[in-house]
Amino acid sequence: MRKISFFKILYHDYAAFGTFAAMGIGLFAVTGGLIFGDQTLWVMGSIFAGVAGILFMLRMSIIHNIINHWTEVEATVINKWYIRDRGRIEYQYQYQGESITSGWAIMINKVNRQVEKGMVVKVLINPDKPKQSLVLSFFEVK
Repeated sequence: MRKISFFKILYHDYAAFGTFAAMGIGLFAVTGGLIFGDQTLWVMGSIFAGVAGILFMLRMSIIHNIINHWTEVEATVINKWYIRDRGRIEYQYQYQGESITSGWAIMINKVNRQVEKGMVVKVLINPDKPKQSLVLSFFEVK
C-alpha cells in the first residue's frame, strides 16, 4: 500500500484545497454567528461548512481510491505551463504497448516548479481508461 500525505494532497490538489478552505470559511461564519448572536450567519455558515465538508470527504475518498487501485507507470514530462497561480503538467507514458499523452492540472508551488521537460515522474493511471491519470510523485511520502 502506498503512503501518501494529507498535507501534500492539500498542497497540490485544487479540489481538495478549495473544499477544505470553504469548510474553514463556513466554520468561521458559524463562530461569528455564535459570538454576535446572528442566527442567519450561524445557519448559513453551518450549511456552507457542511456541504464543503461533504465535498472535501468525497474528494479525499476519490484520491485514496485512485492511490490504492490505479496502476503505477513511469511517465516523461513533455510540457509544463503556468497561468497566474495554476498550471498544467503534460506527460507521456506507455501502457499495454500504447503511447498515451495525458496531463494534470496543478497549483504552482516550489515542488512542481522543479519539474522540467524530460523528467521522469511516477503516474497512476486508470486501467479501464488509461488516459485518466494522476501524478503520484507529488503525493507520495518517501
